[in-house]
Amino acid sequence: MFNRLRKMKVHYLKTIPKYFRDAARGNKPFEVRKNDRNFKVGDIVQLDEWLPKEKKYTGRSVCGVITYILSDRQYCKNGFVILGIPHYEKVKGARDRANHIKEVLRMFNRLRLALRVLSRRENSLIII
Repeated sequence: MFNRLRKMKVHYLKTIPKYFRDAARGNKPFEVRKNDRNFKVGDIVQLDEWLPKEKKYTGRSVCGVITYILSDRQYCKNGFVILGIPHYEKVKGARDRANHIKEVLRMFNRLRLALRVLSRRENSLIII
């Protein structure tokens, strides 16, 4: 039946440039991650581009909504998941944490509307 409504979480994830670019361009609609954050469908993932050698962020970020989680041991290493994130939005002009959260919520609302349209088209129900 219907899932109970719950607050969505925002997961901030360091991402090296190679994988960040592919996700930002729309070429990688998934993330393979250790399942140490209790990811849930409907949560927001923010990929922050990270330079491991310099141990610093580049300042570029994109956000997307988790629409699917694959944790089947036949396809994933133990303790890992594949997160389906079909679309990312660039985070623009987020100067401080409060502005950043507002930007993420605006992006989330745009994606939620898109998912509602898709669910109507597919005759299924997606609750976010």
